[in-house]
Amino acid sequence: MPLGPFKSASCGRILKRLLFFAAHIEFLHSAPSFPVGINSKFKLRYYDELSFEEIAEITDSTPGSAKANWHNAKVKIYNYLKDYYD
Repeated sequence: MPLGPFKSASCGRILKRLLFFAAHIEFLHSAPSFPVGINSKFKLRYYDELSFEEIAEITDSTPGSAKANWHNAKVKIYNYLKDYYD
């Protein structure tokens, strides 16, 4: 990633961190557009750091379903960020 005027290592790290936070904010705005099952299970895993078993108990589903929703959310986030930065 070209850093332009940010040639020192510390400035480069700051720039990368700022870009990460910008992407995180963009994601927070796009997350509600996920299907309800994916959105709720993703938030329980990402923000509350619950296990798949705990998520399954809360959402009355199976751990496999929670894992699948987590994977689908990660793919959607990856594709969203990929499109955002391309």
